[in-house]
Amino acid sequence: MLTIEELSEIEHEEIISARSKYNNFFTNAKEIVEFTNQFLDQYSNKQESYLFFMFYSQMNISLKLAFLSIVRRHDAQTGMNIRYALETAVLAMYALKNPTIEEYYKESGSAEELGKVKKAANNWFDTKYKEFSDNVKNLKVQLSNHMAHANLSQVINSFSLSGREGFETSFFDSEDVDKTKERLRWLGNICLSIIVQIVEISREYPHIQPADGYKEKLIRLALENQRLTEELYHHPKS
Repeated sequence: MLTIEELSEIEHEEIISARSKYNNFFTNAKEIVEFTNQFLDQYSNKQESYLFFMFYSQMNISLKLAFLSIVRRHDAQTGMNIRYALETAVLAMYALKNPTIEEYYKESGSAEELGKVKKAANNWFDTKYKEFSDNVKNLKVQLSNHMAHANLSQVINSFSLSGREGFETSFFDSEDVDKTKERLRWLGNICLSIIVQIVEISREYPHIQPADGYKEKLIRLALENQRLTEELYHHPKS
């Protein structure tokens, strides 16, 4: 039985070795995830942007945790973090339209009140930005069905019928290089769609501004993500 400290050391080794194992898939996803915290000019924000940045910071934390969960071989935790990132991204963008905190906690500040805001935010996206809204809904369904909730396909990832006792369990999911590459490409693609949507909404509600030169880097990262998609699906697996 490994101790918490020993598990932490193994996880660190997984991070260190990830670049050589997953090559450009690791590099592209890492750059995109980091870019989600860099593409905005955070020094030009106004008071109306504070609520946005509250949710935006949580979104970025979840995206980084999703990235770390992928390379450390924790698929269920990857799904949970991506789902939370999507939810906070929606609320961050909605906060550009409704930048006062009273909109979120008008009376008691209860979970019921926040639920009303989530519904209002989702309805706003359905009306104004339907393509993005539909993509988020589809992603959340996929995550709920396969990753973010308990199911047999997930528990099998860390369980095997072998060993003296008849079975073995592991803190880490079984290693699958091609699956991990796909997860990294997928996370990068999700981040890119969020970035594009935030920029689009900021044109109508300019409480935030993209950083200088963001577009060139966004295009470069998106083209590489597309190239990796073609490599993954149009070439034999490793």
